[in-house]
Amino acid sequence: MSSERRPFNTSSDIELPPGPVNVCTRCWKGVVAAHFGLWSDPVEKALDNIDGPRWTGGYEYSITEAEWNACRNSLCRWGKFIQREVFDLYARLRGFEQYQQFEDFGPPWHYRIGTPSPLTSGKASSIIIVVNDYPEITLGVFAHLDDPAAAWIEGRTRNPFIGRPDVLATARSFVDNCVQNHERCRVSSSISESASLPTRLIDCSDLQYPRIVVTDGWDKHVPYVALSYVWGGEQPHRTTEANLPSYMNGIDLSLLPQTILDAIHVTRTALGVQYLWIDSLCIIQDSREDKQRELAKMRDVYLHAFLTLDAANAQSVSQGILHDGEPLGSSTAIPFVCPPRFGQHELLVGSIYISSPLGYDHNINPWSSDALRSSQYIFTGKRAWCLQEALLSGRRLLFTTLDLQFRCRSSTEHVGGPRGRPFIGYQDVTPPEPILIHPVSTPLPGSDDWANIHFVWQNIVEDYMRRFLSYPSDRLVACAGLAELFGRTLRSEYLAGLWKDSLLYDLLWYTRGEGNVQCGDDRAPSWSWAASAGGGPVRYERYKAPLGTVSYVQLAEVGECAVVLEDPVLRFGPATAGFLMLHAPLIGPYRKRTPFNSSGFPTRVVLERTVGQRGDESGKQYDHEHTDVAVADQTPFLDTFRVIVPYMDRAYAPEEELGGVWLVPLVYHNPRREDTMSSLQCLVVAEARAGTGPDCTPDEREGPRVFKRVGYHCAYERSDYQFVGELHHKIDGQWTFPRTEIKLV
Repeated sequence: MSSERRPFNTSSDIELPPGPVNVCTRCWKGVVAAHFGLWSDPVEKALDNIDGPRWTGGYEYSITEAEWNACRNSLCRWGKFIQREVFDLYARLRGFEQYQQFEDFGPPWHYRIGTPSPLTSGKASSIIIVVNDYPEITLGVFAHLDDPAAAWIEGRTRNPFIGRPDVLATARSFVDNCVQNHERCRVSSSISESASLPTRLIDCSDLQYPRIVVTDGWDKHVPYVALSYVWGGEQPHRTTEANLPSYMNGIDLSLLPQTILDAIHVTRTALGVQYLWIDSLCIIQDSREDKQRELAKMRDVYLHAFLTLDAANAQSVSQGILHDGEPLGSSTAIPFVCPPRFGQHELLVGSIYISSPLGYDHNINPWSSDALRSSQYIFTGKRAWCLQEALLSGRRLLFTTLDLQFRCRSSTEHVGGPRGRPFIGYQDVTPPEPILIHPVSTPLPGSDDWANIHFVWQNIVEDYMRRFLSYPSDRLVACAGLAELFGRTLRSEYLAGLWKDSLLYDLLWYTRGEGNVQCGDDRAPSWSWAASAGGGPVRYERYKAPLGTVSYVQLAEVGECAVVLEDPVLRFGPATAGFLMLHAPLIGPYRKRTPFNSSGFPTRVVLERTVGQRGDESGKQYDHEHTDVAVADQTPFLDTFRVIVPYMDRAYAPEEELGGVWLVPLVYHNPRREDTMSSLQCLVVAEARAGTGPDCTPDEREGPRVFKRVGYHCAYERSDYQFVGELHHKIDGQWTFPRTEIKLV
């Protein structure tokens, strides 16, 4: 052992009791006696370590191959757990390209075990394990309520019986506690009490004949519950102009799918609320006018609901939400030596349960954010419409396939499972408080508060673009409620998912995976992430905008910009067209070569161009009109420049469509640190109208060149030295290189 220290204070006459037969002596006297490092300093990674990850905190020990074999041969419960949950998981991890450097996995093995954060409650709910500086594994820790370990372990064994009356009663107690004791939640509730009601609600007072009521003319706000769910196909029960009069008299329960029946039961019986809002029933689905009007109110429907029922355990509306949870998978019971309390003269031994990592697809990197999005445990976490419904809701009952959870602005509670953190590792992106409470003071563009709110918006976009959308034309509609809230605080013009005051940096998004941006369609302009058909998740280069620091140089200026809205009344709705003017360097043209494929970046392509001077000894001509004005004019000899672009929006577009592409540098980053490379953040664009052909009008020839976005490239000094080096020299030397005016559509 590299560390044999006792992690708790106790008098020397308290001896460790003999270990059980299912734990070997070495593990019993070491990691078990040390309480798995749960009361040591938290396990943390040093982010500024140049030589690689460096971990601190927790309980440490090392084990040789011979010691490990002895542990396994003794059928040690801890060793069995390490083999199944750590070694096997790391073996799978090494199959991913970005972790090839971890090929050598001991022996010997050095373990670091503890908590991922300080124990604010004095009780543990999770454990973190790091072996040989591999990526960490975080696991849940649970105990039975009547076990001695329950005094030290916050998590409780899961209650999967979601539909039982006692489980729903416990959930109701969490709701009542929130209403009575959560100050943050009360502020939001007081605002909701003065808000307008949805146009229609479902009156659940008669459980046998629920009916639709129209709220027009009601003189006071009434609490109502909203439902967030996955349709999973056509909805034969939906409200239409023909059946609305009948539904206002009473709805035959035999017409309703199980999820809606369960939602009515929970609303009235378990929560004691009379009214319920469900989109398929409260919006006239065959009326374009009604749908447009009601979709514009979606923000307020969920923002001002008393509570939202999140049907996360149902893949379609026919499945229901009150069925029992699925088996948890593997969890291991391990003896737990309880830390002695003051005056205690013997150590009590209880049992804890350490869970497996949950929600991971074995075919993808388990440490990536995409892994959680592939989870089968939260189906609404895959649906784009459900994101704003979740983020806008002040209180939620989350019905997962594992357990029932209550979430509000102040806490997360579970009917079984750990308290204070999501049981299955699913974390919502939470909008900042000023976004949710009105009126608000407006932060100044460029201030830290403004940049932090903008940063959260980019996080939401990344989450949103991972999700499924049945109709790509709804891309801007399904997040319009959130955009309206952010726009109210940022006070910036909204341009098809981007903000005018940070437009230069909002352009620096890129797709991962099989990109499929539909340039030039009627969904959004090519420079908006909303133009993506969802072929790959969207990521952002992370900057605080605007960036007026020494480390960053803005290489372009944004001029006039505008979008054409499908409906001018819906400022945050779909855009049918748009343009923006850039005064920026234009480097190219490049010719697209054979796609460069790898498991990590399936959209990589090789761009190539040849530059030089007219009449040089090779006899080749140099086209000054269509070649890089920033670099090539300074190049005295013919040379071939190749750039590998990993983030092409349309990597496999027809060659005639991407016959020539240009790079447009927007931001230069020089961190001025030896361990960090300088870089250029560039758009990849293709000319949409050359302006020089025989069919072009005189006005077109004189106007700016028109391009559409086809990709993104981050050029690093070391890997793209031919392309970047000269520009870097000129930037550091304060040389102002030529810019040209271009129009992006």
